[in-house]
Amino acid sequence: MSETPIAPSVDGGAYTQELSRSLSLGGNILITLSAVTPASSVFIIIPTVLAAVGGASFVAFLASAFVGILMAFCYAELASAFPGPDPE
Repeated sequence: MSETPIAPSVDGGAYTQELSRSLSLGGNILITLSAVTPASSVFIIIPTVLAAVGGASFVAFLASAFVGILMAFCYAELASAFPGPDPE
């Protein structure tokens, strides 16, 4: 694989792609499972929260939504500070 410049980096230079862009069957399965698992955990968390705090669970979920929005702002700031294919 040839290493060609992809995009400019923060300091003005260009970086080269060093990793191959390929996934095996096992990698695809693991990525799919990592996307499904958080969605299915919602059905496990909600009954537990309802049993623990009862009617105040709405407040708990609002607080967690607020924290999630703040985290989204952090990722947006990170992505704008380091433009490129993977800001992490």
